[in-house]
Amino acid sequence: MKKDNTDTQVTKAQEGELINLRPSEIQAHPTIKFLEENGIFPIGSADIDKMTQSVASMGYLQPIVVTNIDGTYYRIIGRRRTMVAEKLGMTVPCYVRDFATDDDIIEAWKTENFVRAHYTTIQMLKETEKIQHIWSRRTKNRVEKAQKCCPEMQKLIEKGVFQMRTDEDIIGSIGALPVEIQKAIVSGFENSTVVKTEYKNKIKKVVLDPELKEQIEEQIERIENLQQELAKKEKSVAALKVEKKELEKTLETHGNDSAEIKRLLEVNARNTETQRKELMAKDKEISDLKIQQHKAHEDLIQKIQNIFSKQTKHIYQLATRLTKETDATINLLKDEISGLDQDDPARKEHLLVIQDSLNKAKDAINKKFEAISKVISDNLIKIDKASNN
Repeated sequence: MKKDNTDTQVTKAQEGELINLRPSEIQAHPTIKFLEENGIFPIGSADIDKMTQSVASMGYLQPIVVTNIDGTYYRIIGRRRTMVAEKLGMTVPCYVRDFATDDDIIEAWKTENFVRAHYTTIQMLKETEKIQHIWSRRTKNRVEKAQKCCPEMQKLIEKGVFQMRTDEDIIGSIGALPVEIQKAIVSGFENSTVVKTEYKNKIKKVVLDPELKEQIEEQIERIENLQQELAKKEKSVAALKVEKKELEKTLETHGNDSAEIKRLLEVNARNTETQRKELMAKDKEISDLKIQQHKAHEDLIQKIQNIFSKQTKHIYQLATRLTKETDATINLLKDEISGLDQDDPARKEHLLVIQDSLNKAKDAINKKFEAISKVISDNLIKIDKASNN
């Protein structure tokens, strides 16, 4: 990020620092965003207009509070000030602070709003009760999302690779995917060559793609609806079979002279044939949809596989470059050593030691990259197997 008169290089900001950020560089913390979207501490347009006039004439008298998680800045306190900064095209001063839990975040946000709006003790108690009620629903929802994930993904949540505080959307999206795709994603985090944050960001782009989500949800809904229709048709066919047996018994009782019973049996046969044809059509439609669904899953696995492939390519390029640079340095040393005066044995010995170290380093680099490549290759095979299931 470029640095100007007002901007700080945000990636270097630490706990307790005061920095200036553009509103586009700040996201509402998911915890706070959820509560705000559920009507806690609403904001009126008149309130923003009044603050805009004040900031335009006097600037900011107090910074907002943000927290830094994996290089992303999340707003905890200062929604109005951030909205005003966006309206005026300004940066906003931010105090960077760490929070251990969601409860700590809610407490800081709640207290600031109570003080700002001059809440009475009774008002604070009522609002706190409301917040607790809304947040309990959120907690239940988070637990349900985590439980939909495969055991391997749940372990990553327990380890903190994925955090419910900031990764709820991606956890929910991954949990909605077939188990084999989830395992393919998880295998990337078990790969020692993966930069975890970078890999997670790439996976986010894939699984949070709105088109993918819509496609998966639409396919699931269509299949479920068709299966319900299929179940109704199966019941109709079963009912017609029962009806046929009853008609046949009646015919046996009344003899072959019962024309009406024969007519009803013919109607039953026609209805049964119609229902069976519709049943087969629905069954085929479900099969076709499942084939499309499988193809969509294969495409998704391919996207995950491509992340590994690009990493592999990058690693080979890096290994080749390092090897070439090491070879070039060794050759320079050889030339230097061969041109040394015989009366300078100490310098020659020193350069020979460096040359030997470089040769060993070159061997170590080659072995390391061979091992890394094998890990990636094993993961690619694992993903391939997932795509064939």
